[in-house]
Amino acid sequence: PQVLGATPFIYTEVMLSGDSTGSGVILKGIDPETTWRVTALRDDLVYGPAGELQTAEERHKVFTAMAGTFPGRGPDDEALPGIIIGRELMDQLQVGPGDRVQLINPLGGGGGLLGMPSPTIRNVRVAGVFYSGMYEYDTKWTYIANDVAQDFLKLGDKVSGIEVKAVDVDAARDVAVAVEAAVGYPHYARPWQSLNAALFEALELEKIVMGLILSLIVVVAGLLVVTTLIMMVITKGRQIAILKAIGASSGSILRIFMMEGLVIGVTGLVLGSVIGYLGCVGLDRYEFPIETDVYYLSSLPVVILPANFLVTGLATLAVCFVATLYPAWEAARLNPVDGLRYE
Repeated sequence: PQVLGATPFIYTEVMLSGDSTGSGVILKGIDPETTWRVTALRDDLVYGPAGELQTAEERHKVFTAMAGTFPGRGPDDEALPGIIIGRELMDQLQVGPGDRVQLINPLGGGGGLLGMPSPTIRNVRVAGVFYSGMYEYDTKWTYIANDVAQDFLKLGDKVSGIEVKAVDVDAARDVAVAVEAAVGYPHYARPWQSLNAALFEALELEKIVMGLILSLIVVVAGLLVVTTLIMMVITKGRQIAILKAIGASSGSILRIFMMEGLVIGVTGLVLGSVIGYLGCVGLDRYEFPIETDVYYLSSLPVVILPANFLVTGLATLAVCFVATLYPAWEAARLNPVDGLRYE
């Protein structure tokens, strides 16, 4: 019940060679009829045999056609099985949709002359180009149909595993446990959290550090509120003394300065939240570019969570409230005689 779809796949590492250069890549065999229900590969396609793909129907047509063969650009070019490559890899190999490339398995041919391993070579044709936005995927991952991969790797009817898509992405660990219980030993299931554990641990640490940095910024802003209110208590000593002399209580003076500090905090909170929200929307829409070889992403991803705004707002109000206590206390305990002594 927790699974939306499942699809068999084949996973290995091979060489992919164009006319002028080559590169080591990850070759993944896919089932065109079921893979699009489990992964986002179909929706990431940007180019097909006829050029740029504009609609979802065009992407689906190219993706499901992976089960067949693709003709070349010339009338005499033979029809070959299709392969989907990333846009960055396309630029590296200087190839495009319709071009022939070679899959090379260095150890696929078994023992050759003098016992040295001989490679297996298979001609395929670029059927599609995808763009995921992750540099590591766009330069290393390639996809062919499962039956072509089985024939190329001499696997018979075997596959490397079955890929599963869960209803709730955050419940992948629970789904993995249920899958392991269903299939039994020696099969095992690995959720996406464990497949990329090092990356997500680094992101979690970075999130904590950034939270501390932003908290320090808020604290510094709170100190500015303290300074502003202290200066106001000093400059408005005569007025405070007059209010107390005509009957204002210390509690009233305390509340006045506390309310003033909270007004400053609320004003800054509202303006900061609005500007921050508009900035996030702008980054999400116009995609701020970043170095792909450093961050593995081509643009800065933005996810707007209302809970983050709520927590930040409450923390800001708390800091501003604490910042008002000392100046308000100093104003409340001012003696009217001291305030009017030199007037």
